Amino acid sequence: MTKKQADKYIEHMNNWCDKEKALQMIPSIQSELYVMCGMGYLGTMGACQPSDFYIDKRCGRLPYNQTDLKSIAIILARLVEITGLEEPLEFDTFNHIGV
Repeated sequence: MTKKQADKYIEHMNNWCDKEKALQMIPSIQSELYVMCGMGYLGTMGACQPSDFYIDKRCGRLPYNQTDLKSIAIILARLVEITGLEEPLEFDTFNHIGV
């Protein structure tokens, strides 16, 4: 997903996404980001604090490209903003081991 596609998706979310829908979407997008980052520390940080998510140069090879990961984090951060939740979010990595 490119930044342009993410921006278009966020614009679409602004029109149809309310607090209830956003609350239902957050856990699945957290899991998606966690798995896309390789189910490690980077994924945990992205799922818990999407607005502060970054990938530094020390990071090794990732299963997905950095643009996709950053786009998912931006979408998750927007959902958190819609719901009014405070970061860090609750995320239990143990539940997603079998993904």
